[in-house]
Amino acid sequence: ARIVGHDAGPVRTPLTDLKPAEMEQLKALIDALGPQ
Repeated sequence: ARIVGHDAGPVRTPLTDLKPAEMEQLKALIDALGPQ
């Protein structure tokens, strides 16, 4: 949500936030797919 401009806050346990490299990979996929 944060990548597309919506701050949803941190994830809940037992999940963890993405690492910076993972966030970049996800951003690249979202950018490649365009608006949905």
